[in-house]
Amino acid sequence: ITGTPLDASYLLDAPAGKHGFLTKTDNTAFVFEDNTKISFWGVNVNSGNCMPTHEDAELFAERLAQLGFNMVRLISFEAPIFGGRKSNGGREMIAENIDRFCYFINELKKRGIYCMLENIAGYRYLLDDEITDVENIEHAARYYGYYDEDLIQLQKRIFGSILDYYNPYTGMKIKDDPAVALIDLRNENTITTSVVRSSEYYDNQLKVKFNNWLLERYGSTSAAVSAWTPIYNSSNAESGDKAFNDNESIENGTVEIPGYSDLISSSFLKKRIIDTNIFTAGIQKQYFEHMTDYLRNLGVKCLITGSTSWDSLGRVVINFYTNAFTDFIDTHKYWNSLSNRFNAGSSMGTVPASMLSNSALGIVGTSAAECVYGMPHIISEWNTSAGSPFKSESIVLMASYAALHGMHPIQFSWGSTDSESYMDDIFRMYEPYDIYNQPNVTLALPAASAIRLNGDVAETQYGFYGQRYKGEEPFASYFQHANRTTKFTTPQLALIGKTG
Repeated sequence: ITGTPLDASYLLDAPAGKHGFLTKTDNTAFVFEDNTKISFWGVNVNSGNCMPTHEDAELFAERLAQLGFNMVRLISFEAPIFGGRKSNGGREMIAENIDRFCYFINELKKRGIYCMLENIAGYRYLLDDEITDVENIEHAARYYGYYDEDLIQLQKRIFGSILDYYNPYTGMKIKDDPAVALIDLRNENTITTSVVRSSEYYDNQLKVKFNNWLLERYGSTSAAVSAWTPIYNSSNAESGDKAFNDNESIENGTVEIPGYSDLISSSFLKKRIIDTNIFTAGIQKQYFEHMTDYLRNLGVKCLITGSTSWDSLGRVVINFYTNAFTDFIDTHKYWNSLSNRFNAGSSMGTVPASMLSNSALGIVGTSAAECVYGMPHIISEWNTSAGSPFKSESIVLMASYAALHGMHPIQFSWGSTDSESYMDDIFRMYEPYDIYNQPNVTLALPAASAIRLNGDVAETQYGFYGQRYKGEEPFASYFQHANRTTKFTTPQLALIGKTG
């Protein structure tokens, strides 16, 4: 499509990094060292797809540029890069894969496409990583990795060695490349809301930390009971009526720290729930600060956020609180999602519908409602599932309202790690969130890219913001089951101005 009206590469400001590092923000905008502002419109590239052959990397980067993407989010690349095993523990880089990874970054850079890197998304811990209870942590390592020192050191070693790797094609280390614009420390996992816990060893670590925190905060079990128990009247009655279980004692270190779902379904008093969430939020915030300090000391100059603020129960407020201390906000949104992939027995989770027919304006409205005042908002994953007749419409809507609100959407994804999922032994369907193989998507992208990047829709100067949470309210899970549209500015206001 080179040179045709479908070639949107003219929207890109090549090469990426020409304006220096992305080191500051201005309200919703990202700003380079030379004060040039930029808006991002991107696509995800996953796992082994982050390291195509040199020939494929050139074609791949050219195709993405022609579609008008100026940002690629590279995710789960650490697993295929660190596939080699050492007899003395840990892993080593596979030379071919890290070389391909570097070449791909350079091909993107030459065309004006910036990169966003995830810290740990696809890494799976092995026995030779020499960490405690590795047989039982599985995906729960993403939870335990917020506070266990050995797991944190392993994250530093893996991600740090990639960032510190010299890219022979750019002539600099990856961390020193201004085309590497953004870093996200965590993909879709938070200690404040995660329920994936599978190791007694790591669970006890957090339990000890929690009991020590309570002891420092209150001094005794009886003092905590007094602090947590309200004076009842007709206006402050609570459904919870219990401060502690019978076998719990701060002095004995036996106070449990339930997972989020168990906590909100418990009969604990509201103040205990709030204190539990204040504690876990503190652990999460401390992790973000610790890892950011590590990356800064390593020499990383680009902007960093903590984790994806996402879930479906309204508890997301705690994550917005902890991420409000980072450089930008990152969320994920999907419309007309499947109840599962196109595996046997799965079905559409919702009836396909236009976002314009939805009272909350679909993922456009909820994304706009979850902007944080004065901070850029990356939507690092978004999509409408394959099978929806509104898939291409959603691309134009997201581009238009992202421009109105100054949001930065990155679509998921250009090729999955398992691009074919079997429905039965004969018939197969492609991964429902891939976009490379769907003409109704790729044909809509050049127009959508122009809308987002060419100023065809101007960013509004009007905003509707309200400070909904004060004091301890962000940590009050007890109140967070209400429809999230009541907890943020009404999504319909996103039609006419910024909200959040």
